[in-house]
Amino acid sequence: MEKILFITWDGPDVNYLENLFGPIFQELQNCYGYDFHVAQFTWADDEKVCQRSKTLEQLGINYFPIKLNLKFSLLNFLKAKYWDHFKLKQYIETNNIQVIMPRAVTSFFVSKKLLGKKQMLIFDADGFPLEERVDFNGLSVKNLRYRFFKLVELDAYKKAQSIICRTEHARQIIAKTLPKGQDKDKIFKVNNGTIKKFKDAFPITDQPFPHLIYSGSLGPQYMLPELIDLFLLIKSKFVHAKLTILTMHLERAKSIIESLSLELDSSIIIKCVPPASVNEELRKADIGISFRRATFSMKGVAPIKIAEYLGAGLPVIFSPGIGDLDHVLGRKGFAYCYDVENFDEGGFTDWLSAQQKAECKKEITDFAYQEYSISKTASIYHQAFQYGL
Repeated sequence: MEKILFITWDGPDVNYLENLFGPIFQELQNCYGYDFHVAQFTWADDEKVCQRSKTLEQLGINYFPIKLNLKFSLLNFLKAKYWDHFKLKQYIETNNIQVIMPRAVTSFFVSKKLLGKKQMLIFDADGFPLEERVDFNGLSVKNLRYRFFKLVELDAYKKAQSIICRTEHARQIIAKTLPKGQDKDKIFKVNNGTIKKFKDAFPITDQPFPHLIYSGSLGPQYMLPELIDLFLLIKSKFVHAKLTILTMHLERAKSIIESLSLELDSSIIIKCVPPASVNEELRKADIGISFRRATFSMKGVAPIKIAEYLGAGLPVIFSPGIGDLDHVLGRKGFAYCYDVENFDEGGFTDWLSAQQKAECKKEITDFAYQEYSISKTASIYHQAFQYGL
């Protein structure tokens, strides 16, 4: 039984461990006999850490939180690198960890000294987080911090026995980054899919069409102002249209809507629900929306919400240039690519009207299971682990 330590670095407002990695790791344990441990550097409060610990424990996953006192800063970084390093080392020795799996470049840097003769490195590249900071947080490619971490990232690529990424674009870019002579077959593209066969009937509602839903974060890359503009256009044609925004960032959502000189009313609902209740909320809606601003960093992204929408039987409206979505969804009748620069209002209205009449929920969920099933996801993770071993 291989014992794997997944190492990650996060702020307080994330729940991907519970929603994504937890179910995938549980599937890998049940189907392939792995033993997963999660070490998380976090500045989330004690209540969130405790709840996360209980959730992962119920999935059979060992959780080891390492608390940080401030938001990402030099002090936090030095503490993790030169003090918490000993906690991790002790944890690895005590639990006889054989595989170290850091998520993204920061986690690799604070843990790379832990690699010994007995430990294998699986590097979860997780898209292009450094480029994401360049695209959306103002980090310059000439900045010493950026240049330093690019070297750290390359070191991770070279040292890893296997590399995990989320899109075919990312796999090709990483392959070109590897030095000549490095094994390019060690790069594996995995899905962000946790879909299981859904047996329950879909709810029958008499609510007015369309009820749109957005689920997720609200940073600058997520195009909430453009989403609201599209919703207002839809509402001008379908007067009873409704939009639900599911997010942990309630105040930020209200602030953005107020900045657009809009008032919240019954047509726009902002709410936060526990992770376990997200699917129930999605199944009440008619159409899911997934927007991201197309930049270089977004070539490595596989939006989790797309799989969630499709798994709930929802047609989707998505933006172009994000990961592999153009290829995966481009010719599907239940998916519409919303290109702000080349928008065909008449064609979009026709598509929307067609969704009102279509009875395609089974087609959508069948496609979701085929593309994003948890068994398929776990199988590719297993291939990556065995290749490295």
